[in-house]
Amino acid sequence: MIYGFKVSNDRKVLNCDYRFCTVPTIHPTRNLAFHDIFLVLDGCYYLRIGEEDYEFNSGDIAVLPANHTHYGIIPCKKKSRQVFVHFNTEPEDTDMEENSMNKAGDMSITKISVTMNNSIFSQYFFELRKIFWSNLSNRDIRCTFLLNLILTEIADEANNLKNRKDNVILQIQTFLSENPHQFFSIEDLTQRVNISSRTLSTRFKETTGQSVHHYQLSNKLNHIATYLRTDQYITLKELADSFGFYDEFHLSVAFKRKFGLSPRHYRAQN
Repeated sequence: MIYGFKVSNDRKVLNCDYRFCTVPTIHPTRNLAFHDIFLVLDGCYYLRIGEEDYEFNSGDIAVLPANHTHYGIIPCKKKSRQVFVHFNTEPEDTDMEENSMNKAGDMSITKISVTMNNSIFSQYFFELRKIFWSNLSNRDIRCTFLLNLILTEIADEANNLKNRKDNVILQIQTFLSENPHQFFSIEDLTQRVNISSRTLSTRFKETTGQSVHHYQLSNKLNHIATYLRTDQYITLKELADSFGFYDEFHLSVAFKRKFGLSPRHYRAQN
């Protein structure tokens, strides 16, 4: 799930408190008009959100956007405890497609469950609850500040998890970056790592968003563009030979497809 929350000074905390389950309890069916985010302090909660089942353990964050039905599937553990925050919606808050993640707000939460192994982060929730129930001046401003900090931290952690590199693919990327002067087949690369060609292709595309071939091609063309900008004497034939292209024509077609200019026009403009 990808959901966009705008970091806004108009955010208003509607409620923030602890919730205890002294005995195993099934969470009721709810479809709230406001957002609900909670941090599990102790125990375990089991919820179904949409068509997915989730288990939230100590240290986990549950992100429950407004107008999304959720309900318990089995009772929570005895003495489960959480600290929750309810806050208002904004017009920019919305479900988002993968290719429009920056259109709905300043950041997005890409997982409905996030684990925050950070004791300082827990303090944000505790401090928010304390301020919410206080008589401090500018209470609402303080609550909004802490809420936006919580949203930003959750989004950063969720997106870091999403973008974390596959170690095997990172190894392949490093190898390709260090050897841009020839094209490697999938079979060439599988000899360097202990996975099948199909698995390598799938994981490479998931990690980089590109096929192995197009990743190599883009990398080579970036190198060639640098040479065209900085070395007025190197020829297209030399570049084609150096970076594993069949000939100058093959290089020129690929270069224009990527940069919108032929190598000669690119050099003239740079």
